[in-house]
Amino acid sequence: HAAGAAGPTTTTDHHTPGATPTPASPSASDCPAVGTAVIPDGSWSGPITLDVRGTGQNTQTRSSGSGQLQVIVEHGQVTGGTWALTWHSTGHGSTNGASAKVNLDAQISGKVVGTATKPVVQGNWTITGKAIVTSPVKATVPIDESGHDSEEMTVETTACDAVTGTFVPSFNAHSSMATFHGTARWVGHP
Repeated sequence: HAAGAAGPTTTTDHHTPGATPTPASPSASDCPAVGTAVIPDGSWSGPITLDVRGTGQNTQTRSSGSGQLQVIVEHGQVTGGTWALTWHSTGHGSTNGASAKVNLDAQISGKVVGTATKPVVQGNWTITGKAIVTSPVKATVPIDESGHDSEEMTVETTACDAVTGTFVPSFNAHSSMATFHGTARWVGHP
């Protein structure tokens, strides 16, 4: 390190013969001061968890999803990144005198763009499955929907070894009689 530059500290045991230096835990001065709602420069990746709710006129589902997100930040700009989520949902829906049990799978994947303070997750989604109509007549209706979603991530916490953020993806699936949305939570590590 240059004179006066902060760097990792080393602890040496001067009392034990043959002791070798060991790195100490990072101190606050070892972390670049970027602010609390900023993704620091570097490559950050980690898991995404998603609580999904499906709502419609008379439709209700609830499930969870999971995935991964990686983002690369250089000089405060997102220069690359990818993300993907999957989830499975079951529930019940009714409209215009018809009732159905809904069973579906969904996935969304895409890229990350924007800035270190306002990263944007963009992606294409698909929802496939079936609605089993139980009244007034029994029938099976396929569900095959797709679309595009773009959401701004809120960077919540920043530390030397982790960044957390949330975003709210939304999917409008007409054939399942519902709009699916939920809060995605990300924890990224260098």
